[in-house]
Amino acid sequence: MFSDESTFWLVMGVSKVMRRPSYVSHYDPHYTVKMVKHPECVMVLGAFTGHKGSVGIYFLPKNMTMKATNYIEVLEEHMLTF
Repeated sequence: MFSDESTFWLVMGVSKVMRRPSYVSHYDPHYTVKMVKHPECVMVLGAFTGHKGSVGIYFLPKNMTMKATNYIEVLEEHMLTF
């Protein structure tokens, strides 16, 4: 079985170039780009085998990261049901 986890950030990427005239304030709302300071994210674990193919996908609860104990628990409860 091969498994991998990834974190996906739930925010739109902003790659905008603003040209602000030198006589305008740096803080003029027309020339600022709105950003999220702490964007939401979700961690996902997926697995597959050569025997069965796709085993499954598991979304970790909010504010939880994958650690060794969590990994074994998720594998036993959600992935190793075949």
